[in-house]
Formats: sequence, C-alpha cells, structure tokens
Amino acid sequence: MKKTLILFATVLTSFATFAQAELTNAFRANEDKNFEEALNYINQASSNPKATSKEKYWRYRGDIYMNIAMDSVLSMKYASSFNEAVTSYTKALELSKDYVMEIGAVVDNARRIEEGKAIAAYKSSNTCGAAVHYDNLIETSKMFGVSDTIYVYYSGICHESCGNIEKALANFTACANMNYQAADCYSRIANMLVKAGRKEEAIKSLGEARAKYPKNSSILTAEVNIYIEDKDYQKAHDVLIALAEADPKNESVLFVLGVTYEKNNNPVE
Repeated sequence: MKKTLILFATVLTSFATFAQAELTNAFRANEDKNFEEALNYINQASSNPKATSKEKYWRYRGDIYMNIAMDSVLSMKYASSFNEAVTSYTKALELSKDYVMEIGAVVDNARRIEEGKAIAAYKSSNTCGAAVHYDNLIETSKMFGVSDTIYVYYSGICHESCGNIEKALANFTACANMNYQAADCYSRIANMLVKAGRKEEAIKSLGEARAKYPKNSSILTAEVNIYIEDKDYQKAHDVLIALAEADPKNESVLFVLGVTYEKNNNPVE
C-alpha cells in the first residue's frame, strides 16, 4: 500500500512538473513571437487541472490568443482568437487581481487597434467587418464591468446594415434601456420589425417608447407610419394629435392629420 501511495505521489509530481514545463515553454515561445508554437504548448497544458486552476495559465493563454488576434495572417486562421483572449483574461481576473494592470494595458492596446479597424471597415462600407470589431470592443468593456454604449450603438448600426437583425435589435434595445440615443433606437427597432413582418412587435415597442418619451416626434412618427400603411386612420389620428402637440409647427404633421380627418369622414376638422 505504501509503495502504491509513493508511486501515485510521484505520478502527480511528474504531471505537475510537465504542466509547469509546458507553461514555461508557452511563455517563451510567445515572447519569441512564435505564437502558434506557444498555442500548442498552452493547449498541452490545458489537460492538467493543476495548470488550469492557476491565474498564470489563463493569463498566458490570453496573451497568446491576443497576439494571434492582432496578427493579420494568424487572425484569419484562428477566427475566434479575440474572443478566446477575452475569455482567458476574464478567467484570469476571476482567479486573481494581481495582474489587473498588466492585463488592462494589453487590452487597452488591443482596443485601440480594434477601434481603428472598426472605423476603417465602416468607412469602406464593410459594415459586417466593422460589426465584428465593435463587438470585440464591447466584449473587452465587459471584462471590467463597463458598458460602452457608443460601441453598442455603432455595432447595432453595422449589424442592421449587414442584415443581422436579431443582433441589431438586441443592441438598440440595450442602448434604449440605457437612455443612449433612445428615440433613434426605438425608431430603428420599429422599422426593422415592420420590414421583418413583425408589426405587432413594432407597435408594442413603440408603445413602450411613447410611455417613456410621450412628446418625442421621431417615436410618434414611426408609430403613425405603421397605422397609415395599414389604413387604420383612427389610430393614426390619435397618435397624430399627440404628435401635433409635440411639434405644433410641423406642416407635414398637420397635413397628415387633415388626411386622417378626411378618411374618418370629418370634413370640418
């Protein structure tokens, strides 16, 4: 029995030593900019619970994946590298705050690069690509408990343009809930839902928006447009009254209000 225990302890020690060696090799390969080699070493260490229970493992893994994500060639080969880096850093920070400054410095540098890529992609009309970079910026913000509403909003615009409706709806809803460009967000949400044939959802969303912002003309206009398209002139009339009160000098509103009176057979009004 004693021999068995000694053998078992020896195996555990060897296993731990192997994991430590793999972590050291991963660190050195990453320092030498041999990122794929570093990734191979860190993946070998991943099978050892002693390694994966340490902050160092996740920090090294984050550094390796972030370097891959920032490499123009390797990032194409390892498409999820940025997300893997964020996941690894998040885990490292959960285990220890000893290296929060170091991790923060790496992430800040990556964010500057990602922002530049997002702007460049958007300017070249590559909204699908821009959306990916804005989403990366959002994820890095979450690491430190921050909501960068401007990136959530821009991501929504890019996803809308790219046809990723559900993602765009989620982003604009998040911005509206945080009172960032809320009126515009609600209008965009309604327009997307109407185009997707989800008119009842659009009306419900605008109703919630109108309860929060009863005099906002863009929200009221979006709702009126739905009723006019449906030829529901009575409902359009009710909203137009509120819209005329919110914007009494808007000739277009008064004109459409006149049309609803006409359609509702009220010529005097």
